[in-house]
Amino acid sequence: MKRDKPIRILQVLGALNIGGAENLVMNWYRNIDRTKVQFDFVVHTAVPSFYDDEIKKYGGHIFCAPRFNGLNLFSYFKFWVNFFKEHSEYKIIHGHVRSTAAIYLLIANHFKLITISHSHSTSSGKGFSAIVKSGLQLPIRWIANFYFAPSLEAGRWLFGKKKS
Repeated sequence: MKRDKPIRILQVLGALNIGGAENLVMNWYRNIDRTKVQFDFVVHTAVPSFYDDEIKKYGGHIFCAPRFNGLNLFSYFKFWVNFFKEHSEYKIIHGHVRSTAAIYLLIANHFKLITISHSHSTSSGKGFSAIVKSGLQLPIRWIANFYFAPSLEAGRWLFGKKKS
């Protein structure tokens, strides 16, 4: 079966600056066959980022989600519902932002997207914000369809141990 258009995969990141997850995704993006697969991005900043021009050069689109602060839960939720209503071209979403993945992946499931959650580390940091992040990301293990991690440790940390 020949495709006229590439499959569009939505990558969700905090920003598109030089960093671990961003570098990984950009290395994939540079090396995929963009006639078959195209990445688009939702970021949580309106500030121009390092990789913006390169993404646009490759044919990718960049969308800005509101930065989640807890108080804007309903507007954040509404952003994602409206986004998926307006953008039916996406069949796959790959989430790299753990703290709100339970929200956007759950909504993506409602719109019948294939959902991927990606654990890039083994820590949420320290202090009160780490406690909040840990609570927000716990449901991911029951929401995503697929789970990616660079190591077993990073996978177990976010997604839990495999049940026998």
